[in-house]
Amino acid sequence: MGAQGNIESGASLADFPPAFVSSPLPGTPLLLDYRWPGSHVGSGLEDLATHSSRRIPLAYALELLLADAECRLNYVSDKGPERGPNTAEALGSAAIQILGRPERDADRLIALAVPNAIQESVQDGLLRGMRRGLHGDDRTRDSAVLVWRPIAAALQWIERFGPSLPKREGTDRESIGKILHLHLGIEAWESTVLEIVRYHHGSETWLLPGRRTPSPQDLL
Repeated sequence: MGAQGNIESGASLADFPPAFVSSPLPGTPLLLDYRWPGSHVGSGLEDLATHSSRRIPLAYALELLLADAECRLNYVSDKGPERGPNTAEALGSAAIQILGRPERDADRLIALAVPNAIQESVQDGLLRGMRRGLHGDDRTRDSAVLVWRPIAAALQWIERFGPSLPKREGTDRESIGKILHLHLGIEAWESTVLEIVRYHHGSETWLLPGRRTPSPQDLL
């Protein structure tokens, strides 16, 4: 949704971060606003404390979700408060809209990086939302997966710097060192120490991140 009007000259995407926006019409579903120019509906965070804003930034929705796994994106219309969708499912569906659907069946698996210590019910909700975004329902089980955020970052780091790491002989599933992952986000600061583990598969050797199960103590 990219509406014209009420957007000041010189504004940028940073002034209108991706958000759910509501219509003044009762019963109208929330819309995802993530393209520039941004929607004129709502203007930021000023009314969120009273739950009267018609614009709910995705980052704020994630913060609400981490605080309450069962929360819903309630909003207001011209007739007053409206019961919104499950926050986890809405965020999962939004991820698919932003990432786009794969063009070929071979590329249909989509992975979403998620925060540490996220509750199982939240994981289920995110996956349901992603599957509905991909297929219109949540019955297809092999189309969407979640990846811990530190693992996703480490995989990218290994892809970039792995070829320059020392190549040495060793046993399978042996750690060759550690990597520190820091996340300084709007919803939390996290620190995670990961092992870089060597895996042998046939004639090939792979480096993959290894970790323990995340816990709330990872929060800074």
